[in-house]
Amino acid sequence: MRRIGWLAIAALVGAAGYGLWWTGGPSGVPSRQSDAAIPTVPADAWRITFAGDTLIGDGASKRIRKHGVDWVFSQIGDLIRGDAFVLNLEAPLTTLRRDDVPGSERAWTYDMPPSTAGDLLRLGVTHVGFANNHSLDRGEQGLLDTLASARDAGLPLFGAGADRASAGAPLLLDTPHGRVAVLAFTYAKAESQEATKDRPGVVFLGPKNVREGMRRARAAGADHVIGFVHWGRNYSAMTNWQRHAARWFANAGYDAVIGHGPHVQQPVGRLKDTLIVYSLGNFVFNSPGRFAVFDQPTYGLTATVVVAAGGPLSVELRCVQADNQKTKYRPRPCSATESADAFGRLGGLVLQDRDRGVVPW
Repeated sequence: MRRIGWLAIAALVGAAGYGLWWTGGPSGVPSRQSDAAIPTVPADAWRITFAGDTLIGDGASKRIRKHGVDWVFSQIGDLIRGDAFVLNLEAPLTTLRRDDVPGSERAWTYDMPPSTAGDLLRLGVTHVGFANNHSLDRGEQGLLDTLASARDAGLPLFGAGADRASAGAPLLLDTPHGRVAVLAFTYAKAESQEATKDRPGVVFLGPKNVREGMRRARAAGADHVIGFVHWGRNYSAMTNWQRHAARWFANAGYDAVIGHGPHVQQPVGRLKDTLIVYSLGNFVFNSPGRFAVFDQPTYGLTATVVVAAGGPLSVELRCVQADNQKTKYRPRPCSATESADAFGRLGGLVLQDRDRGVVPW
């Protein structure tokens, strides 16, 4: 009995020191909010919607050549909503191909036509994050081509750049309720390259860079700061490292963290005053996918941060059926049954309201 008692005390102390919402229950999801209610959204609220991993082409290339890019977006137009719509662009916009990049022996490398930037803008995407492990799939020149393609199309891109200063510059969005800054980071991988003062690349995720991002956001007049983060393991539950890295954002004072990268949805939690969506999963990702291989749910999410006069009010989640084996490369909104299943897997902070999940701030 004494051994069990000490183990229990140690577990409680460890959780408190970690600053987590985590309860450690059998399902590994947070406990439900007590007495939580879905907030009323005022008419003058401002919304920024985030979507996850996006790759147009690959397994859908033949269909796109036949039907056009709009075909793969044709069932999810209503999900592209808000005053701003931001997604994680997970392939360079370039005419370079795999054989044009010496030493490219990875199993999965991608590219998209430069015209994709204009297609995304026309479909309602207003900004793209480009800090991820595929940003250098076509080398430095492919990244520079991407920057040029986005710039020429008028599609703002952040999280990567020709040098450190441009890669680390926050996305700044002016709203009726203050300025919102969004900063993009990616976990360090061998296929990634961190930008330096004289080398193009991305911004790596680390405590120093997270603090520097906050400093730059505040210096630019930001009232609210959001991290847009590529992390985690492919087709996997969230990792202890993600939980650890989330503390860097909470300690730095970020309002929210919106994660992507694992290709599957992951729970929603809170650290101190920081709201965390650990992973949105896929949005429009035209690879065949490996949900069945890893026995993972096939849902993606969009997350809308609602900002009102008093600051961030809530996050509204909507479910995307992201399994190309089910949708034939045309993702669609989830059915009522699928939405209930998806939101139920996100943990007790998420309140279900018909086709959406709501997380009060």
